[in-house]
Amino acid sequence: MDLARHALQSIKVVNNMHDGLGVIYSDLYSSDAANTVTDSEFSGNIGSGVSLKQLGLSLSGCTIERNGAAGISHDPELSQKQQRELAGWFKPMYENGPNSWTPYKYLFSKIKFGPIVIKNYFADRSCCRRTAKT
Repeated sequence: MDLARHALQSIKVVNNMHDGLGVIYSDLYSSDAANTVTDSEFSGNIGSGVSLKQLGLSLSGCTIERNGAAGISHDPELSQKQQRELAGWFKPMYENGPNSWTPYKYLFSKIKFGPIVIKNYFADRSCCRRTAKT
């Protein structure tokens, strides 16, 4: 569930191939955001019963059992794909009026960079040698 602002009641998610309920983003600031799950069951799922990326979900009267991973999992890290998806949900901020905004374009460089070589300070102490000036 993405952009969660739901009130779920008496749902049953069992024997799912991944998490029973997955919440990436909870809309905590919307006036109609409920973010509650009551009297529901999450059991026998391969992943976790409930998986959260962001806190803000209230569970009450739920059965969470026999899941392959955790009953409730909280992992705030988002993959690059999830970050791009999340960024697409929000409207851009207009700086100089509604016609001034253009979407971000990815920059790709055709220049190929070689490996970065870092000298070992202890192996090469030539930086510390003093030379006599003539």
